[in-house]
Amino acid sequence: MKTHFLSISCTAVFSFMALTISAQELHPVSGQPLKYCGTTEATEELYKAYPNLKETAERIEAQEAENPAPHKRGTVFKVPVVFHILHNYGPENIPDANMHDAMRVLNEDFRKLNADISDVVPAFQGLTGDAELEFELAKLDPNGNCTNGIDRIVTPKTYKAGDGQNGSNVSKINMWPRDKYLNIYTVNNIASGAAGYTYVPSTVAGNPAIDGIIILYNYVGSLTPSSVTTSRALGHEVGHWFNLPHVWGSTNNPGVSCGDDGVSDTPVTKGWTVCNLTTNDVCNAGVQENVQNIMEYAYCQRMFTAGQCARMQTSIQSPTAQRNNLWTPANLAFTGIGSANQLCRADFSFNKSMICHGDSIKFTDLSWNKTPTSWQWDFDNDGTVDATTQNPTYKYPAPGSYSVKLTVSDGVSSQSVTKSSLVTVLASTPTTFVPYSEGFENASFPYNDFYTTSASGDATKTWNRVTTAAYTGSASLKLDNYSSTAGDIDEFVTPSIDMSTITSPTMSFRVAYQRKSAADTLDKLRVLTSTNCGVAWVQKYSKGVLTLPTVVGVSSSAFTPGSTTQWRQETINIASMAGAPELRFKFEFTGNGVGNNIYIDDININGTLSVEEEFKNGFDLQVFPNPFSREATVSFTIHDRYKTGLGFYDMVGKEIIPVANTANLAPGTYSFPLNRNTLSQGVYFVRLEVNGYTVTKKVIVQ
Repeated sequence: MKTHFLSISCTAVFSFMALTISAQELHPVSGQPLKYCGTTEATEELYKAYPNLKETAERIEAQEAENPAPHKRGTVFKVPVVFHILHNYGPENIPDANMHDAMRVLNEDFRKLNADISDVVPAFQGLTGDAELEFELAKLDPNGNCTNGIDRIVTPKTYKAGDGQNGSNVSKINMWPRDKYLNIYTVNNIASGAAGYTYVPSTVAGNPAIDGIIILYNYVGSLTPSSVTTSRALGHEVGHWFNLPHVWGSTNNPGVSCGDDGVSDTPVTKGWTVCNLTTNDVCNAGVQENVQNIMEYAYCQRMFTAGQCARMQTSIQSPTAQRNNLWTPANLAFTGIGSANQLCRADFSFNKSMICHGDSIKFTDLSWNKTPTSWQWDFDNDGTVDATTQNPTYKYPAPGSYSVKLTVSDGVSSQSVTKSSLVTVLASTPTTFVPYSEGFENASFPYNDFYTTSASGDATKTWNRVTTAAYTGSASLKLDNYSSTAGDIDEFVTPSIDMSTITSPTMSFRVAYQRKSAADTLDKLRVLTSTNCGVAWVQKYSKGVLTLPTVVGVSSSAFTPGSTTQWRQETINIASMAGAPELRFKFEFTGNGVGNNIYIDDININGTLSVEEEFKNGFDLQVFPNPFSREATVSFTIHDRYKTGLGFYDMVGKEIIPVANTANLAPGTYSFPLNRNTLSQGVYFVRLEVNGYTVTKKVIVQ
């Protein structure tokens, strides 16, 4: 038994790769090895950045250990919560239901209401504790506006959360005041390889800007893409946030040597990454270790001990890191906790925003914070109600770009939302042919099955035709990335091009771009192709800030190319697209919020017609003038190297003049003179043979 709380300073860097992978379980959904907590590693990085911080944290810990707050049995402390969903429109943009399920798991575990508490082994049945902490999604944001407690942020910072040296926490953006909310950030990837991490109160007492929890999107709640197995990972991090160390302490990696967490009723343990419930008395013979503790790594968590609950009670009543303000009546009123749900915002999601004509889109009502009783959907924003069910499916009647409006009511109040240019319906058949050239000189752009989309919905910050810069002519396409939203994705999609008769296709375009600053590291341009009306896209080109710039150096000013030398021609290999019934190109730019403008001009798609298609066009065989009396010219065009011959014949098919001997000719247009000489008046024929295909043109000699 232990009588004093120990400092949770971390004297060893926690290495995730040091854990025995062979002993790990796999994530039930992703199939990848389960990940662990990164709090120790993150704390060590923070200590490196602030050399005096460790001593300060230990002093705070010692003071609280000497004067612990009494555990007020029967007093339940409510904690307002906000989830910040950092996403880039990938699988990390998890639905609201996942956060609601995560809250359910937290409240069951911290109140000892989880159904599997009965599975705790007999040795610890009498030690399980009720922390008397309850969590609720905020209903009011820091500005007093209605919220559902879920803040979705489009940003590439979802991919390397926690990335950076010296304790950097660049992914903790738009943090709400930590004395009023528990901030939880869900992300796609954590740079260190952890499942999640946070800081104990003493470590961030003087640094509120980083006081929050970061966790992987598939470790939130029990719903897919998470699982029951990974659903306790968030509770593990919340335990740290309320000052709980790992059960083996913070002086060693789990499984290395026996450690002590400073809590009186958790036995000394070596730490577990596997759920060994029978032969785990490795530190003290005959003393079972608390493998099922939520602050363990065994992924069979079920419980907190009463001692851990007392420690969390001390934390939430302590001014350290302002935890003691969260549950005050004034703050609960400020965040809307405990108030009745009101219908305060209409909102909806959709399963896709770009479809082929003839396909359907499913819409899902996400209105806050009360379920409506009626719905009016206007799928083309023309003032006509198209559906009145909660989650309808709609098939658009014609290609085009559509705005969608939803009006909801609970019988007392109504709310509406309109999402502009939300849906793009592409034509199901080609609308143009090779050769295709686009220089944006037509002032009515976008036109002719050409579409632009913006994730931010701001039409002024997406791809727009401008006349302030061009490589040729007077116009080009510009994306205002200089003042865009961080992580915004903007696209433009070309018309559908018929490639069915084309061999050896080529594609090129001009680009102009300059970096804004050295901090601009994530801007990226991609070009993708689709041969199935945008159902699937294949990347053909991708350049980021190291290879995309056409101007050397950085400029803090909004970039506008001043000369043709600031443009570069890019060529894309599209040989595999030969013969495609329809082909579209998508130019996709991901901004970083600190980037610069980018320009596109002179898109050209060329290729060679098949000999069959050239034959259909008669190889453009011409005789002029026709009729003629003295001289005429015969011309034709071929688009590939062919065996070609040209002759002049009378009415019975006798060759009168061999205009050109059979030869292998390169692609091009050819012209040959035709002289009357001794020809008498009458009707004759010019016959062109190309790779076995014959085209005949009637000629009249006067």
